[in-house]
Amino acid sequence: MGLVPSVDWLLYSAIRKEALLTSQIEGTQATLSDLFDQEAGLAVSDTDDVAEVTNYLRAFRPLCSPEVAQARAVFATTCARMCSSRPSIRFWMATAASAAC
Repeated sequence: MGLVPSVDWLLYSAIRKEALLTSQIEGTQATLSDLFDQEAGLAVSDTDDVAEVTNYLRAFRPLCSPEVAQARAVFATTCARMCSSRPSIRFWMATAASAAC
C-alpha cells in the first residue's frame, strides 16, 4: 500500500480542500473536518459556512460532466469552422477544445 489508500480518496480530499480554501477567501470559517462531518451526516456548528463550501462543490461538479465536454467539442468545431481565417481564434478554440477537468 502507498502513502494514500487510493487515488479516488486523494482526489476526493483535494477537491474538498480546494473548495474550502476558495471559500475561505470570501471569509468562511469552515474547516475540512466540518465539511467531512456534514457529508457524513453529523451535526456541524457553522452550518452557513459549510453550506457555502458545499455550494462551491455543487457548482464545480457539472463542469466535468460528459454533456459539458460534448458541448465544448461542438462549440469548438462550430467556431473553428466559422473563424478559420483568424489564427488567434483557431489557437483559442484548440486550447478550449482540449481542456480537461
